[in-house]
Amino acid sequence: MRSLLLLALLFWCASPARAERYEPNHRPVERMVRWLADKYKLIHFLADEDGFEATGPPELLAAMESDLFLLDQVGFQKEVEIKHGDLNEAKSLLGTLVPDVFIEVSGPSCLMIVGTPGAVEQALELIDQLDKPLDPVEVEFQLALDTPELRSRLSGNSEEGPRVMRWTGENQDEIRQVYGLGLLLAPRALPAHLLLARQTLKGLSGQQLTFSVESAGLVVFLTANVKADGYLITKILPELTIATARGPRVRKATTDTRIKDGETIVLALGNAGRLGQMWLFLTPRILPKPEE
Repeated sequence: MRSLLLLALLFWCASPARAERYEPNHRPVERMVRWLADKYKLIHFLADEDGFEATGPPELLAAMESDLFLLDQVGFQKEVEIKHGDLNEAKSLLGTLVPDVFIEVSGPSCLMIVGTPGAVEQALELIDQLDKPLDPVEVEFQLALDTPELRSRLSGNSEEGPRVMRWTGENQDEIRQVYGLGLLLAPRALPAHLLLARQTLKGLSGQQLTFSVESAGLVVFLTANVKADGYLITKILPELTIATARGPRVRKATTDTRIKDGETIVLALGNAGRLGQMWLFLTPRILPKPEE
């Protein structure tokens, strides 16, 4: 789509605009104009009851005429229900992967796909492959104060501790650290007396979960996307509110991490005001899919 827009822009600059009138024979004018205007951003469309006028570079009008013939004369259409994914995301993805079809939202959970029979069939096959139930996930959040006992459990780190670590639970003693990103192999569970808060939240792959501890001024937004290889891509956005003499100050950060199912991400939150440094432990897990 970007290349088409760039090409159209070059044509627009190089060629004088031309106006042409078209009168579709088989499909409603309003629908035809909506489909074409969605693809040809640099053509101006003016519709009436019997047809429409299109104004733009001659080369772009010629390309549009080919699509107009496809839509009005030989276009094959099929309405399909999107059962699990986001409707607009599905529309955008199909438009990218199958550029020879025209797609519009035709209902609360339906898309209308128009094109040659082969192109429409290709789009339907993609929908069948991609529109699967989302994987259920859960994330265990554990918030702990920085104490000598906790640091002893993170033995092998510098005094300040790494900014980000990952626990795998395979070996309690081994630790590796590279440029502030450490991989700590250790038990995942922390004893209750070390924790300020612990909570397990459940959701779906790609759904944002929110963990908050008001007493610590902490809110964490986390999205865990399950990939085909069984790994999870997590996007974490912690927000820490610290009381200062000049009023509340909010610190924000973001980190993306690729981890295995059941690994634990560890974030050092730095100086959290009166509470001092805190550590946040996040363990995403993939849950079994419910039977359909």
